[in-house]
Amino acid sequence: MDVLGFIDLPGWVLTIIIILITLYLYSLWYHSLWRRLGIPGPRPIPFLGILPRYKQGLAKTDLELINTYGSVVGIYHGHLPVLLVSDPEMVKEIFIKEFSNYTNRPVPFKMDEHSAFSVGTAKDNHWKFLRSTISPTFSSGKLKLMVPKIERCCTNLVENIKQQSKQGEQVDMKGVCETFTMDVIASTAFGIDVNSQNEPNNQFVKHAKAAALGEIFGPKFFLIMMFPILKHLFTIHFMKKEAVDFFRSVVESAIGLRKKDKKCVQFF
Repeated sequence: MDVLGFIDLPGWVLTIIIILITLYLYSLWYHSLWRRLGIPGPRPIPFLGILPRYKQGLAKTDLELINTYGSVVGIYHGHLPVLLVSDPEMVKEIFIKEFSNYTNRPVPFKMDEHSAFSVGTAKDNHWKFLRSTISPTFSSGKLKLMVPKIERCCTNLVENIKQQSKQGEQVDMKGVCETFTMDVIASTAFGIDVNSQNEPNNQFVKHAKAAALGEIFGPKFFLIMMFPILKHLFTIHFMKKEAVDFFRSVVESAIGLRKKDKKCVQFF
């Protein structure tokens, strides 16, 4: 097939070129929102937005964007527009005065049945029900009961840092803090004494790490970020089935134990 009378291209090659140009224009249109609204932000990469920037970490990337573009930055996760706000007064306005208009969190994909009803993703009345159920957990009385367990984890943390420092090598504080956090959650939320700092192969540690990864940054996630219209075709699992089964058994065991032992301290 002649193109402008100069180039002879097979029909299938011309079709691919037209499709690619159409997709590129589609991406440019999606990425024009913040520019049309006059909100500053980095120039997004076609289809990906600023997702490649997050290789250096979420917090570091957000801080760089704020320092570069100001307290209100327009960014894109794939083709999903996101407004990054760091101005204290605006944050107060959104989370307190206008909270009724921002109750639900944006979920750009279809979630599995276990994740869809969690407090972080639930919507409207169900979210209010979960919130009212969980709030008593953080009363001053319940928090005081957690202190001994947290102190025990702090003792393990200090001993772990001492042992690593004696080796004369640099201490990976990110890894140390991750294991400390996991120990605190295991002891206060599940009633399990886990020393993940010295027992990295513990079943709880293994499944907790698997649960943290899930499929959030898998191929389906990036495909939906690039083409939001596909969000109803794929289900994203926040946790792998093995991790779901493990934590379900742990929770059921903890509930059963607390029902039998009335003296058992209940934080939740």
